[in-house]
Amino acid sequence: KHSGRTIISGIAVAERLSGVTYKLLAFERLLADYPIWQSKVVLLQRCLISGARRVDEADTLSEVRSLVQRIRQRFGPEVIDYEEQVGSVYPIDRRLAIWTSSHVMMHTHVREGLNLCPLEYVYARKEPADPGVVIASEFSAVSSILNGALRVNPYDIQMCVTSIDCALSMSFNERDARRGRDIDFVSSCPSGLWTRNVLRDLN
Repeated sequence: KHSGRTIISGIAVAERLSGVTYKLLAFERLLADYPIWQSKVVLLQRCLISGARRVDEADTLSEVRSLVQRIRQRFGPEVIDYEEQVGSVYPIDRRLAIWTSSHVMMHTHVREGLNLCPLEYVYARKEPADPGVVIASEFSAVSSILNGALRVNPYDIQMCVTSIDCALSMSFNERDARRGRDIDFVSSCPSGLWTRNVLRDLN
């Protein structure tokens, strides 16, 4: 579907804390400040509509839809692949399809517990696959777990733009080195072990 374009992906619940609006603002600025990427990248974003916080959800979706429309009108429909899905979980087969096809995963939550999607992404890009790059919000739990990720403050749009450009321009050797920092931990620390370690620490 996006042959010839580098895919930047993300899956998030439609709520303000997921930071999707900041991601879209950063992507829009990237296309404006770095015209070279306009014909080379696509942002693949999936928003989950859980129905848990309806007012927040409605406000967030209104903002996100408006930004998506604005970016498409300015830079063309090819630069964004945006879809919404009812439910709080995106099916694993479709998640893995996105992770294995995307070169960059951007995770811009402004407050969050442990989200396993960035860890899934790292695992899906293990050898012999081409290494990908995770851009993780410094406010997310995974930013303290994934040493190979590029850390950003989602509120700092220019910082996010610079990090996206860095991820898109990164050499194979650096991407491979960043994957190497995380793959052993992700491969050897399933959720059951993580839970036991948390309980041990609490005790």
